[in-house]
Amino acid sequence: MTVQGTYVSPTEVTCLTPNFDSFGPKEAVIQIQIGSEEISTTWSNFNYFLNTRAVKSLAYGPGCMHQEVSAGNEIEFTIQARNDLGENRTSGRDIFEVTCCQFKPAAEEGARPERIEIDCSVTDCDNGKYICKYKAPEEGEVELRILF
Repeated sequence: MTVQGTYVSPTEVTCLTPNFDSFGPKEAVIQIQIGSEEISTTWSNFNYFLNTRAVKSLAYGPGCMHQEVSAGNEIEFTIQARNDLGENRTSGRDIFEVTCCQFKPAAEEGARPERIEIDCSVTDCDNGKYICKYKAPEEGEVELRILF
């Protein structure tokens, strides 16, 4: 497949990778041709992979178990990114948005419970796994929402 590149500097050319969906995950070789010159004799390997699918991915670990958490202690869970075939991804750079909150019982009868947002960090391990950590301010259940 041929794509147009953009000259950046004497040592850098950028381009958008072509859509490889019809071929699936494959190893490819990249070579450069400038103008009408011959294709370069040097090359670089490039791997195409299937993209992450939220419906196939999963979250696991103590931080997402259906149990009460201890206040003030850091707790974690892992997101494992998976592709359409249910295979674990082996690279990172996916964007997962994780929100954690607790609900405090309402002070007055009939009122809505107070929603307390909890900071949650997401660390990309660059291998398809994302480590999520949070500290609950109070003992009790924590609601997690994970968006891809």
